[in-house]
Amino acid sequence: GVPWHNAAHGGRGWAELALTFDDDVVPQARHRDGCTDVLIMSGGQSDIYEDDKTGAETYALAVAYAQAARGAGFQYVLVTTMPAFGPGGSIDPTPDMLQARIDHNTLMMADAGNDWDGVADWHSHPALADATNTTYFENDFVHFKPAAADVAAFIVEPILRELVNS
Repeated sequence: GVPWHNAAHGGRGWAELALTFDDDVVPQARHRDGCTDVLIMSGGQSDIYEDDKTGAETYALAVAYAQAARGAGFQYVLVTTMPAFGPGGSIDPTPDMLQARIDHNTLMMADAGNDWDGVADWHSHPALADATNTTYFENDFVHFKPAAADVAAFIVEPILRELVNS
């Protein structure tokens, strides 16, 4: 019963998403009394494995995106850490890419309450920590199967509920 909109664009990093921010995200901030607008940000993988960004660079791009969302009228910004990706499948991450994911997630978790109003920690959950586990991940070792989406939603739900009820 809660209105929502998914402005997802697979395979696009935060810098690329910023190019369509005004068309995709800004219209979703309703600017109406009694309405709480929450942006849930989940991404950054493409910044790392397609654009060779470091964890810190990817994190900085996410911060800029969150700040733009606040400027557009979103009261709350909730982010997710990156779940595992690769090896094998559709990408074959280098050790630097795997470290960038860890560095990014560490920065995200340390920033709860500053640039983010909540952080859903996906990278620490056992079901989302091994991309080769085909119970949870597609054979590309990147995308979630429904079981992983259920786990991810279970992690996000209490954080989102707290924000909306605050």
